[in-house]
Amino acid sequence: HSLDHNPDYRDPVVNGVTLRNCDGVIINGLLLEGADAGDEREGGAIELFDCAHVTVTGCQLFEPKWRGLYARNCTHSRIADCIVRHRTGRMRGAGIQIDGGSAIEVHGCLVDRGRAARSAGS
Repeated sequence: HSLDHNPDYRDPVVNGVTLRNCDGVIINGLLLEGADAGDEREGGAIELFDCAHVTVTGCQLFEPKWRGLYARNCTHSRIADCIVRHRTGRMRGAGIQIDGGSAIEVHGCLVDRGRAARSAGS
């Protein structure tokens, strides 16, 4: 699966993947390029809000505007074997940012340091 920014889009597009209050979800093998989702405080190319039992594996997140992956108040979830890179500069936030929650494993990810690289996996 691939999501990217196409210059032929006429309207402003904020692309990304957002899960809210989800339980038992797998995101696997997603290529996401040029995602504008998120802002200075939270969010990113893949956003998880108040979720449980989520697995994000084997994803490639290129040129995210804010963060590659952002998780807030999630539990019993796993982020593994992902690549988060900004090949043309630096992300404004951390590559992977975890805010709150518990029992979240981040393993085997290749992550560029963003300007606010203070969080897990950055």
